[in-house]
This record gives sequence, structure tokens and C-alpha cells, in this order.
Amino acid sequence: MKRRKNIALPLVIIGLFLMGFIYDQINPLLFDHDLDYQDYCLIFSTLIFCVLGLFQIYTWTQTNTPPDKKTYNVETIFDGWFNFQPHWVWIYNGVYQLYFLTIPLFFASYGELLQFLFGLAILVLVQCMIFFQWPTRTPKSWRNYQPQNCSEKMLHLTYQMDDDCNCFPSMHCSIAAYFTMTMFTFTGWWIVIPLILVGLSCLYTKQHLFVDVPAGILLGIGAHWLTFSLMFA
Repeated sequence: MKRRKNIALPLVIIGLFLMGFIYDQINPLLFDHDLDYQDYCLIFSTLIFCVLGLFQIYTWTQTNTPPDKKTYNVETIFDGWFNFQPHWVWIYNGVYQLYFLTIPLFFASYGELLQFLFGLAILVLVQCMIFFQWPTRTPKSWRNYQPQNCSEKMLHLTYQMDDDCNCFPSMHCSIAAYFTMTMFTFTGWWIVIPLILVGLSCLYTKQHLFVDVPAGILLGIGAHWLTFSLMFA
């Protein structure tokens, strides 16, 4: 165990420098921002550490919600339209990671990253306040099965990090929408496709109820509008 811990830190550092090198090679081909290798190392490392910090706030909300606090179930008829399909877990987890890996390419300066992170922090804090005041859950029967294949085992692994509470609004969808709005100026409408896939994956994996998805998307769009159209216009 100690040996693994000793190896983990050097691997993380190597990964940060490697991603900085990759961004530096891709940048001239796509955007030609006035950034170099060192800039991208700083941008990517700042992004990762800030996101990890915000994730701790999210997990704190999950673990510190009073057990006797009333939870809400907002299941609707629309949830019956989406049958359980565990293979969507690869979209649920994979597309989400692609957002974080590609977003550094869309910043023209370190200042833009800080503005982006400021809006992301507002989004996460507002959502955690909602989670804490009005906790919601998916039906427990949705997770009552024995994993038989790789997709179901991956989904069960996801359950360990993503509990069945704090569903409304979907943080998966709100953050995906926030990233989509940030990328939209450069990419156009095709960037909406990953957002749609994230929303569908939330429903087909039964990680969220139907109402969680549009609510999360609207919250992410609202956080981006507040940050970039009002505060940093």
C-alpha cells in the first residue's frame, strides 16, 4: 500500500506535464492561443485541483445531510420511457471526463480559466445548498440488482462515489451544460451532442429522475450566463 502511494504522486506530476505538452501541440492546430507549454501546465493543474476541491464540497453534502431529514421523490410518468440500460454508464462517466480533458484548450489566458472556475464554484455551491435543503432520492429498487457484466460492475463502482441522494437538479447535467456553453463560441451547435448524451445516460443508468435532467441543464446555463454575461461581461 505504501509503495502505491509513493508511486501515485510522481504519476500525477508526470500526467500534468504530459497534458501540458499535449495541449501545447494541439493549440496551434485549433485555436492558436498565445499560450505555451508552461501556461498549459499551470492551467491544467489549477483546473484539476480546484475541481477536486469542489468535489469535496459535494461529497460533504452527501455525507452530512441529517439522516432524519425528509427526502423527496419526484418520479414522473416520463421515467417509464427510459428502461434501465447499464451500458450507458460508459457515456455517463466517459463524456464527463472528456469535458475536463478538453476544456483547457478553450482558454485564451489564465484569467479566463479563473473566471470559468469562479462560475463553476458558484454553480456547485448553489447546487449543494439545494441538495442540503431539499434532498431528493431515486427509488431504491433502481439499484437493487446483482452486477453480472462489465457495465453493471462499473455502474456499481460509480454508486460508491455517487450516492442515490442529491439528485435534483442533476449535477452531471448542470456541469455538462456549463462546459458546453463555455465551448459553444468555438465549436458551434455540434457541442450540444455530448450534452444530450450525458442527459440520456443519466436516465438510462437510472442515476437520475427525468425532472433532474432539464433542471440541471437550465442551472448550468444560468450559471454561465451569470458569470460571463453579467459579472465578467
